Amino acid sequence: MIERYLDDLENRINPEVEDQLQTEWEAFTNGTFGGDIFSPKRIVQSPPGIEWPNGSLLSNLQIILDSSAL
Repeated sequence: MIERYLDDLENRINPEVEDQLQTEWEAFTNGTFGGDIFSPKRIVQSPPGIEWPNGSLLSNLQIILDSSAL
């Protein structure tokens, strides 16, 4: 069951967006960041391809782990 969610996350990765995020982090760690507060954000967020469980993250994780243990 967890593979379904991992596949969804993998399918939502946009290499161009991730490259931009990496560039921002590299500027920050190299000391070339010119802003006041470093707060990197993905410029485009990919919507989920499947319905994810509702509720708290820890509760969802426990449900997924319990289901995959069966």
